[in-house]
Amino acid sequence: MPFRRRRVWVPLIVLAVLLAIAGALYLRQQEAPEAARLLPESDAIVYFNLKPIRLATNFGDKTVMHEPEYEEFVRQTGFQFERDLDEAAVAVHPAEALPGSPSSPRERRFSEIFVGRFDSTKLTHYLHQLATSVERYRDTDVFLIPHEGRSVRVAILSVDTVAASNTADPSTSRA
Repeated sequence: MPFRRRRVWVPLIVLAVLLAIAGALYLRQQEAPEAARLLPESDAIVYFNLKPIRLATNFGDKTVMHEPEYEEFVRQTGFQFERDLDEAAVAVHPAEALPGSPSSPRERRFSEIFVGRFDSTKLTHYLHQLATSVERYRDTDVFLIPHEGRSVRVAILSVDTVAASNTADPSTSRA
C-alpha cells in the first residue's frame, strides 16, 4: 500500500513544481521590460526595443554622415546608437522651474535607461572628460555633466546598461 501512495504523490509533486515554474515564467513575461522597471516614478514612460527593427531591416548597417559632435562621441567611445543600442526607456518627469528663478518657464525633465553593446572603459574615459565632477553612489560612479544650463547625471549600471537624468533632484537617478 505505501508503494502505491508514493506512485501518486511523486507525479503530483512534479506536476505542482512544473506548474509553479510555468506560472513564474508567465508572470515574468507579463511585466514591463527591465529597462523600464529601472526608471524612477514619473508622469509617463516611453520604451523602445530596437532589436526587432535591426533584425528586420538593415537599420544601422548604412554609412551615414554624422554631426561633428556625434562623430567625436563615436570616435572616442566606439558606440553608435543606430548600430549598438538595443533598448531605450525614457521617463517623463513633471515640469520643473529653472533653478534660481521661480517665475521662469517650467521645463520637462527626463530620465533614460539605455541597454546596448559598448566598451565601458572607453565610455568611462569619455564621461570623465565631460564631467565637472563625479559622485559615488553604491559602488557606481555618477558623472555630473553640464548641458544646456543644467547638470546631467550619467551612470554606467552594468556591462550593457547606462542611466542618464537631467532632473534637479539627484534622488531620481538613484535606483
